[in-house]
Amino acid sequence: MIRPRTLLAIGLFGAASLGLGAATLSIIRSNTPDASPVAASVAATASEPLRIGALGTVEPPGGVVAIAPPAAGLVTAVLVAPGEMVDENAVLFRLDDRLPRVRLAQARQAVASAEAALAQAEGTLPALRATVAVAESAVAAAIAQRDEAASELVASEQLASRNAIARRELERKQTALLTASAQLAQAEASRDQAAAQRDQFDPERAGTSLLPLRAAVDDARAALVVAETELAITEIRAPVAGRVLTVTTRSGQYAAVGGSGDPLVTLAPVGPLQVRAEVEEADLPLLVDGSAATGYPRGAGPDAGVPLTFLRREPLLKPKTTLAGGTAERIDTRVIEVVFEVTRDDAGLVPGQLLDVLIDTAP
Repeated sequence: MIRPRTLLAIGLFGAASLGLGAATLSIIRSNTPDASPVAASVAATASEPLRIGALGTVEPPGGVVAIAPPAAGLVTAVLVAPGEMVDENAVLFRLDDRLPRVRLAQARQAVASAEAALAQAEGTLPALRATVAVAESAVAAAIAQRDEAASELVASEQLASRNAIARRELERKQTALLTASAQLAQAEASRDQAAAQRDQFDPERAGTSLLPLRAAVDDARAALVVAETELAITEIRAPVAGRVLTVTTRSGQYAAVGGSGDPLVTLAPVGPLQVRAEVEEADLPLLVDGSAATGYPRGAGPDAGVPLTFLRREPLLKPKTTLAGGTAERIDTRVIEVVFEVTRDDAGLVPGQLLDVLIDTAP
């Protein structure tokens, strides 16, 4: 038979156990993290259809433009500040241009020297053409003298056959013809030599003497273009019109090429903002191209949703980079990026802002 005191002890022990269990359950519930708004919004309710939850990042149209110098150098001037609007081709910052300016002056001098040498060579062409004309005149005169000597020799031979002239006179006529023929050959040789020299400098003919001079001019001009380009790239210009987001360089700093650090300047191109949402691969069967979506800024209420218009989905699955911080989230989760456009100009969003995105499962 159980005594009343024993029953009382058992009852008190049972009540204490129930109290401790309830307290433990309360502590566990209070320490359990709330489900993320995205995960909670995926489930369908009686009043709303099924929607896909994703984490999105606000970005300018086409993404942030990271500006880097095409050549390394010392920064001498920074002409923009974060928040400023810049036009396309506006100068953002300058690099040290002293050496490029010296090279440009040298290249210009080389072009001038090469062009002067070519002009001097081309200037000899009129004189060479005149020399050829004189030589051709000499050839014509020599031909006339040769023909006259030949005619006189024929006449003398006819007279000699009748013994009308002395033998010595006949020999003199023959010598005159030989002399005229030799003079003609010499005149033709001089003419051919003058013509060859003319052809070396005549662009309408071979012009072989002008080829290296013209090649030198072309090389000098190409070097000038290189020097001009080297000077031009010391001014780093905006590739597009937009707003300056960040400036990480200062005057006196060295700008390296291909560095792994932050870009020296970043720009947000002009245009409607976009939201790049990461949809997990498990939700891909529910994703339909053309579906509308709503973005919710962090800390805003349920009535602060921003309408989003579907633009495209990227074709490649990639590891998830935007983590929600949940205990069940794994860093090797694969996602596909879906890009939406912000349809409201007064949404108050800024590039880099995180949104909770709810995507309709039907277009």
